[in-house]
Amino acid sequence: MKKIIILGDSGSKAVTKAVIRVCTAYGGAFVIDDDRIYETSEEPQFLVLTSDGGKEILCGDTVILGSSAETVNIDRIRTDQAVMVIDSGNKKLLAKLKNRRIAAIGCSMSAQDTLSISCSGFPVKMVSLQRNIAISGGHTAEPQEFTVRLSEETEVYPLLAACAVLLMSGISSDEGYYF
Repeated sequence: MKKIIILGDSGSKAVTKAVIRVCTAYGGAFVIDDDRIYETSEEPQFLVLTSDGGKEILCGDTVILGSSAETVNIDRIRTDQAVMVIDSGNKKLLAKLKNRRIAAIGCSMSAQDTLSISCSGFPVKMVSLQRNIAISGGHTAEPQEFTVRLSEETEVYPLLAACAVLLMSGISSDEGYYF
């Protein structure tokens, strides 16, 4: 089971909603979100845990930092066991990660980020993977563009964070993604 931890996604919880939606579409999720615990399928492929970041996070395959993540205590995350996904527009959090020398997958509209949107529209968007990223089983996802077909409009960073989850889980983007 692929473990995903979402830290600091308060307010609209756009990142949490997008990640749970994509995990549900691609294998199902066991979700621990605030005071709720539920499954979206009988044999879920993903464990999704959300937190305000106040507790120590010991493990996780993917840690996604939400829009209010600058309040998260980065020192409580065992970064040696996880891949960090961040909205590169969050300059305060980027500075914290850089000071700790924590590697992260940056996501935004910038062509300099690991994941960006190269063509925006609804319901189809083109996502660009700008550099290699490690995926499940010791493999690598190489630079590429792929389509994402959306059932509902989704903000840029939540969409890219959800794509990062699928790519790092080894789910092929050859035919694009739908969620």
